[in-house]
Amino acid sequence: MVKNPKRQSGFTTVELAMVVGMTLILSTLATFGLQSFLRAYRAGADARAIASQLSLARMRASSAFTRAQLFVNANTQTYQVRLDSNKDGTFDANDVTEGGTYSLSPGVNLGFGAITTPAGEQTTISQSVDAASPVFNSRGVPGNGTLTPYAIYLTNSDG
Repeated sequence: MVKNPKRQSGFTTVELAMVVGMTLILSTLATFGLQSFLRAYRAGADARAIASQLSLARMRASSAFTRAQLFVNANTQTYQVRLDSNKDGTFDANDVTEGGTYSLSPGVNLGFGAITTPAGEQTTISQSVDAASPVFNSRGVPGNGTLTPYAIYLTNSDG
């Protein structure tokens, strides 16, 4: 009687190399997709944060019966809410900075300028302010002059 030879279990080197190669390829593709997603997420989060600070400035102006400003600094890529606490009509070192200074996420750039036409297929922006750093009066109304439309632009490396 002939005995069956023992079968060896496990994977061959070729099979392991193929699985490792496919895993590396899929990991590389997923990494590029994840990086793009994170850049878009950071830009969106910064846009929501600036919108929140803009709402906060409006609310603080009306609740404190004074002027409030969302001060945007394109050089340092920061923004902050300032209150004209001494009510002298200017924003200076004696005034209160609400909540501190916030920085943008890495890779997100800030700019501002005049609005000519909306981006893409958006509707025309009907609310406007008269400065790159919007000012709200004690009634929460933006601006104190001609109301030339301005916008705050955020971009990342994807555009």
